[in-house]
Amino acid sequence: AILMDADLAPSSFDCITMLNVIEHVCDPVSLVKRAFKLLRPGGWMALRWPQCAYMRSLGYAPDHLHGFTGQSMETLLRQTGFTGATDSWAGMRKYNHRGFLASIATNILKVLGRTYISCTFGRYQIPFVSRLTLARKPQGPLSSSVFKG
Repeated sequence: AILMDADLAPSSFDCITMLNVIEHVCDPVSLVKRAFKLLRPGGWMALRWPQCAYMRSLGYAPDHLHGFTGQSMETLLRQTGFTGATDSWAGMRKYNHRGFLASIATNILKVLGRTYISCTFGRYQIPFVSRLTLARKPQGPLSSSVFKG
């Protein structure tokens, strides 16, 4: 609500970060449009959100008003003007620099987490398997013509 109501100048931010926010707002489309308007051309938005495999999973997290999949998040960002959306499982990066065993442990946890979510049809979430999506506001004239208002 603060981002929506704040008196902020358009194109005044290089980066906007929303960590576990978008699933709680009444109108995520308006929120993403507002973020787009506030970003400078070439600016980045970072979103961390829980993976919801199916909309019925919302009954198990009553404070989540919306559920997203990788595809629905990408569609939302593209339709609001963002480009180059990249998606990863938050907290589950490759730890090659930490050694072979850490790398194996990370991959095992990643597979187990994804399997757990799939087997419960998205009803149960694990913090380390939430998603992190980065998207960019295009540079140049395109960015001002994609979204007005």
